[in-house]
Amino acid sequence: MSDTASGIVINLNTYGATVRLDDGDLATASSADVDSHRDQYQRSLTGRKRLAFEVRREGRRCAGSLAPQIRDDKREEQIAS
Repeated sequence: MSDTASGIVINLNTYGATVRLDDGDLATASSADVDSHRDQYQRSLTGRKRLAFEVRREGRRCAGSLAPQIRDDKREEQIAS
């Protein structure tokens, strides 16, 4: 089963990332997804910024990847200034 959930990155390393989802579950993100979106993962880790993830639940395990972001905060700041 796959759905979208928000969460915060709590660990980031060369093997991937660990995300605490809003419902309290932990999910893993693959190293390939982290490498593709490292800046966003890093901002979530250091700034406690909530991100949207596509989460696949298989039994008790959760695996996630960054969901497409509709809003780009940096771009919004540039437009506003």
